[in-house]
Amino acid sequence: MEFKLVFLNRPHIFQEYYCALEKMAKFSVFIPGYNDQNRYDTVEFRHEEPTSTGFERLVRKSIHSWSKDFKKINGSRKIGCNYDTVNGNEALVCLVGQ
Repeated sequence: MEFKLVFLNRPHIFQEYYCALEKMAKFSVFIPGYNDQNRYDTVEFRHEEPTSTGFERLVRKSIHSWSKDFKKINGSRKIGCNYDTVNGNEALVCLVGQ
């Protein structure tokens, strides 16, 4: 499963997968809220699961937990995501920007 396919299947919300946001999301995986101080106007979505969950399930559970907030997003946006193991959990962070 690739981030781009998951999120671009929601064209009413996400018009573009943005690699610059993916790179920025890598920092937020390890430092929650890191992008609150960047030059972009972004919203951070974060979800963690035990490492035994597996990547595809992590993505599905993350999207499910964020779905209500995604519905509140007005207009088409860019998105970039990244994940890694943090403190024994798999953390997925997606940044949404204009």
